[in-house]
Amino acid sequence: VAVNKQHPACVSLLLLYSADANIQDSYGDTALHDAIGKDSIEIVETLTNWSRLNLTRRNNRGFNVLHHAALKGNNYATEKLVSRGRQCVDVRKDDGFAALHLACLNGHRHVAETLLTMGRADPNLTNNKRQTPLLLTIAQGHVSLVELLVIHHGADLNCQDEDGETALHLTLHKINLQPHQQQESGNAGRGDDESSTQQQSSSQSTAASESLENTPMIANIMQGLPLGSSPWLGVACLLVQRGASVTVVNSRSVSPLQSVTDLTVLQALQSYTVNDPANGSSEVSNATRLDLDMKALDLAAESIRSTILEPAHSNIIGDTSSSAGSSLGGHPPQNSLSGAAPSAGGVIPPALPPPRGSISSSQPASPARFLPGGGINPSSLLCGPSSASQPASPARVASATQNEKSSGNLCMICVEGAVNVRFEPCGHSITCDECATRVKKCLHCHSMVHQKVRHDGQILLGEPRQLPSSERLRYLESKIADIEEAHCCSICMERRRSVAFMCGHSACVVCAQTLTTCHMCRKPITNKINLY
Repeated sequence: VAVNKQHPACVSLLLLYSADANIQDSYGDTALHDAIGKDSIEIVETLTNWSRLNLTRRNNRGFNVLHHAALKGNNYATEKLVSRGRQCVDVRKDDGFAALHLACLNGHRHVAETLLTMGRADPNLTNNKRQTPLLLTIAQGHVSLVELLVIHHGADLNCQDEDGETALHLTLHKINLQPHQQQESGNAGRGDDESSTQQQSSSQSTAASESLENTPMIANIMQGLPLGSSPWLGVACLLVQRGASVTVVNSRSVSPLQSVTDLTVLQALQSYTVNDPANGSSEVSNATRLDLDMKALDLAAESIRSTILEPAHSNIIGDTSSSAGSSLGGHPPQNSLSGAAPSAGGVIPPALPPPRGSISSSQPASPARFLPGGGINPSSLLCGPSSASQPASPARVASATQNEKSSGNLCMICVEGAVNVRFEPCGHSITCDECATRVKKCLHCHSMVHQKVRHDGQILLGEPRQLPSSERLRYLESKIADIEEAHCCSICMERRRSVAFMCGHSACVVCAQTLTTCHMCRKPITNKINLY
């Protein structure tokens, strides 16, 4: 009570008269648990100096006092407990979380620094889901803790969780997710005035600057990146610079390199992949840089094909539709493949390039696309994978066919409605409106669906499942109780009532056999009547 009401003088007096501070309340909390939660420095100091303090006592949720201090972000209590018992630093809960996991999960930088420096905590300790403190830090979006773990305490950059995700996987996922979040916030705020928009952008920039306050290396990297870049792009560059693998695959066989869809991100990663003997051998760095170069060339080819050839593709289609009527008047028919009329010599133009998105950006660039002296083969850009100079792989042909024909197919789930929704960021269209609301992973490539866009450009939002209200649940419970009371034996509550007594009450045939007095009104039973 003295700790709960924060009376330090009473706490000292009670300890002087041999009060037991290790006694737990109904929640399993000791006096020190309560003092840490209330951030009472004087009481925490008094209790941590008590000679009979038990540091291993856990509450009902499995937290000892050091776990509780890390969870609440109480750095003073963490320092006192670490100096009192260094052996408790790496003690884990039933779910595998140690004090450092809890501090990183909640973004408590000072507590994490105390555990790593004073307590010499293991920065690569894993929980039951094989998550390290670094993976939890990135998953929760705490940029300031990344540099502390990676630079100052050598956290393993290539540790994988139970899904095979590494630190670079999670970082690139946040970079890819940011444009979708900005688009959603933009759609939600279309009706707001200009002042609210400016206020929102200023608050976002302030949060970004605060996140880089204790990260000088990431802040230095951000100065060399394009203006307005996400702090997570700086984190990704730092991870690549320190030797994070870009080719390790997760449980879905997707590498960090395959998840990059933006050429700007790829160029930033390339600029920080250098031969540094302190970070590993030059062979590893050269292999990483080669992978990044191949991916950059592939994305550059995709960009050229989409920005230059797609307008020509749309113009040819427009010419086809406009000349369809003139062909009825005696003009020569057009070629069905290219959409253009044959020339005087009868030469058919090359096939049109595939639509944007028909080739996955996660595929590595084919060697046939590059000339022996370096550079990109122009014919591979103009003709795409269907060119005669570069045979298309079966996987790309299947992907292109899937995307080109998806608009005319039926929904893959119900096989009734027409395909009308495109999944982002994978770009597949395989379901109708109704079935798409229940989809979380693409059925074609098994990647997470971040956004669902109708073919008319409207964003499809999932309809939340309507749960019954508490009043409705109480009504249904009372109806079930009434039905049971009306039809079931009130003694065993298992069988139907089949025997009635003269007093008006009844029971089942099994229970009625041994009764001599009514179990409800206690009147003597003079006659038993079978009910049919």
